[in-house]
Amino acid sequence: MIDIKNLSVTYEGSSKHAIHDITLSIKPGEIGLLLGGNSSGKSTLLHCLSGVIPRIQKASLCGSCNVNEHKGVLLQDSDLYLMPTVQEELEFCLLNYGFSSDEIDKTRENMGKKLWITNLMPRAMQTLSGGERQKVALGAALISSPPVLLLDEPLTQLDPDFVEYFLEYLQELSQKEVCILIASTSAHPFRKLSFKYFILEDGMLAEEGSRDKLLKKQQVTKYQNIFDSWFGLRNLKNPGSQKQFTDNSPPVLSMKSISYSYGEFFMLQDINLQVYPGEILAIVGPNGSGKTTMLKLAAGILQPEKGDVQVLGKSLKGLSIAQATEKTGFLFQNPDHQICQNTLEKEIAWGLKARGYDASYAAKKAQHWLKRLGMEHLAIEHPYSLSKTLRQWVALASIMAQEPALLLLDEPTSRFDTLAAAQFLEFIINMVNNGMALVLVTHQKELGEHFAHRVITLNEGRISFVGNGEGKGESRVEPKSQGDALFNLP
Repeated sequence: MIDIKNLSVTYEGSSKHAIHDITLSIKPGEIGLLLGGNSSGKSTLLHCLSGVIPRIQKASLCGSCNVNEHKGVLLQDSDLYLMPTVQEELEFCLLNYGFSSDEIDKTRENMGKKLWITNLMPRAMQTLSGGERQKVALGAALISSPPVLLLDEPLTQLDPDFVEYFLEYLQELSQKEVCILIASTSAHPFRKLSFKYFILEDGMLAEEGSRDKLLKKQQVTKYQNIFDSWFGLRNLKNPGSQKQFTDNSPPVLSMKSISYSYGEFFMLQDINLQVYPGEILAIVGPNGSGKTTMLKLAAGILQPEKGDVQVLGKSLKGLSIAQATEKTGFLFQNPDHQICQNTLEKEIAWGLKARGYDASYAAKKAQHWLKRLGMEHLAIEHPYSLSKTLRQWVALASIMAQEPALLLLDEPTSRFDTLAAAQFLEFIINMVNNGMALVLVTHQKELGEHFAHRVITLNEGRISFVGNGEGKGESRVEPKSQGDALFNLP
């Protein structure tokens, strides 16, 4: 079981508690849902239970934190893995627990089937999509059949079909007396589970209770942002109602007969696409369907094996990444993949200086964007002293300082709570209304429906559907999997 009494945590170098005087317990067979916004203390609490604090991340602890030593842990960042291939990543935990060779083979095979990742076993971890890595990370947490599961935002980057299946699986595990604690910014995806909830606010336990108690409160304004992850988004004006894009102008992005493969494992086939000034295009589809690969091709980070990619009428063929991205901004799923300087002002100015702009001009642009984001007081702070949510804003500011004509966003709101997501999207709408073209990858049905002018569905490397956010459009190929049902498309 999990038993926490009067737990307080303070990180090194900070005078403020990250969490303060937390008391809660979860028994075998129970699911605990730890709710709260960004920086509310959810991950800190799970880090204490997992042993990350204080063994790896230094902090002072007061109170007690008791949990079974045999536990499965999913951290918030699926980019953290130990072994080069999927098979080795899953086997690593079993080796540590002394499983025999035959037991390892059988257990790995069963977990592959359970999480729909059998076909990924020989793949290198670095070649997987974010959603595929999340499934592998879940497999690594589950594979040794631990009596306790600690899951930090487990549904991030997963497609809706798998989410529905996985939640049923968690309910089955609880019925087998597994003790489960899930940290999430929203209760909405978990509403069908039997759980008890704990709401954290500013590091303190603000409220706890049963699932039924929370369901009764979902119409109360205070709880809507917690229960419905898109309450804030619905208050935004649809970008299409403010300014419709026109396809009479030359396209900002043009992809013509694009094909690409990762060896024998994956291929994008015959991709044809145009994106116009002031347009928001959403790309959806199952995990591993090629969404992130498509963005990397659009940015010139990857070069197609066949076909041609053009930005503002200029072919990217044969260009270096620096040349190809001259008019393009790419915000990765993980902002830490593109932050490399030791202060915010240096980080935002770095891209301009790298492109040959005068240092004083780059510094002025950095100050402009820090002020615009309300972060000027953090100018000399190290980016990694901030939360990952704020680092996402820093990475975006460093891109926007270069005034791109095309912005590519890969799961941009997956790490945000409701209010932060709404603020982020409102900012993006303003950029698009000034003529910038936007392509975003998302698994959020509501985001595509409300936010995009057009939606395309990728399935097994092909565009299977093109339509508007309401699901009206035309099929391109016969659907090959349930991924085409993401937007209830015909």
